[in-house]
Amino acid sequence: MLESGPAVLLTEERKVEKPVNLLTDGGGPTIVRQLHTFVPIPGRLAMADFAIATENLDHWDACVEVLAEVCRTITFPDAAAA
Repeated sequence: MLESGPAVLLTEERKVEKPVNLLTDGGGPTIVRQLHTFVPIPGRLAMADFAIATENLDHWDACVEVLAEVCRTITFPDAAAA
């Protein structure tokens, strides 16, 4: 659980046949892994989606930690004041 409350995590891994690579030309099929953290917004019927994705699977744990650090900063104004 985050300091701001509960969250739902979703991880997906998908083969991408024709990736779009903004850093280099060309490239064949690749595997992309992504993590979404869905955080309910207090006082609203909505949620925020914080996500990270990479095809560099060897560095997946570091990517997860980056997203975790971002999610640790999530705060909401007091729902009663909204």
